[in-house]
Amino acid sequence: MKEMFRPTPQEETEPFLEQEFAFDIKNPQDQEKLLTLLRPILGEEASEQFLFTLQTLDVEDKGEYINHCNKATQKFGEILSTQIGGEESFFDIVPNSEYYDVHGIKLQEKFGYRGSYHSIGMVETQGTTIIIDYTYSTVNKMSPKPRMILILQGDEKIIEKKLHEHYGGKWQKTFQFNKQTKKYLYLQ
Repeated sequence: MKEMFRPTPQEETEPFLEQEFAFDIKNPQDQEKLLTLLRPILGEEASEQFLFTLQTLDVEDKGEYINHCNKATQKFGEILSTQIGGEESFFDIVPNSEYYDVHGIKLQEKFGYRGSYHSIGMVETQGTTIIIDYTYSTVNKMSPKPRMILILQGDEKIIEKKLHEHYGGKWQKTFQFNKQTKKYLYLQ
C-alpha cells in the first residue's frame, strides 16, 4: 500500500495522475488533506461539497453501512445529488460528472475478504476518476482508517487494472446514478 498522501508545494497546484489516501472523515487533518487532493481536480466549491457529502453520509450512518458497502455507495450518490439547506448539490456544481456503483468480485486473493462482492463509488469528471470506498476498513482489515479514496486518470481498462492492483478481483460498473430521476440504472 502506498504511503499516506503528503503534498509537496508543486503538487498542491497540479492535478494528480494517481493518488491513494485512507482517511477518517472526523479527523480535521484528514479532511484538509482530502480537500488538498480534490481541489486541483474539482475546484474549491465542488471539493467542499464532496467533503460535505461524505460528512453527511457519516452523520446519517447509524452503523448500518459497516457490512453493507452497496447501501453506503448508493446513498453517497443520492446525497451527491441532494440540495441541502438551499445549497447547490455536487452535481449542480459539477454537471458534467457521472456517478457509478462499481462492484468487485473474488477479492479473497488480496485481502481475504469473504463477501460475495464489494461495492465502491466512482465519480467520473473532466477526465479524472475519483473512487470512494466508504467501507474500506471492512475489506482491508489492516487499514487504520475506515475510508479510502483513489484518484486516477485513464480509460476504463486502466481504471479496472488499477482497481485490480489495489483490491484484487474483477471490477465492473454495475449501476449508474441518473441525476434527473435520482434513481440507479442497472448496467449490463
